Amino acid sequence: MAKRGRKRKNYFGPEHEDAVVRYLNCEDYDERNKIYNNWLRKVFVKMIESIMRKNKLKPVTMSHEQVLTDTLSHLCNKMNKFDPSTNKKAYSYFTVICKNHFLALKIKEVAEK
Repeated sequence: MAKRGRKRKNYFGPEHEDAVVRYLNCEDYDERNKIYNNWLRKVFVKMIESIMRKNKLKPVTMSHEQVLTDTLSHLCNKMNKFDPSTNKKAYSYFTVICKNHFLALKIKEVAEK
């Protein structure tokens, strides 16, 4: 009898990639806010938390909530620089932004000591 494999549900799927493109192409503030809150916020929070857990990059002097909100804010500021026409995935772009932000926070923390 064959072993049954574990089914994985990716938290950042094609529908979220489309939501990022819709968000970037939208001019209406209310519509952008609706797309962000309905499609992207939960995914970004989950991505940030998983990066913190996997890479152990969370600064020691900041609480979990502080790091989460700071990184989420940084991610939203950098989101407009993503270019969907390059055929790159939004997930990898946002992951790199989060990791680099964590590293910058860590370097800043070490420099203050």
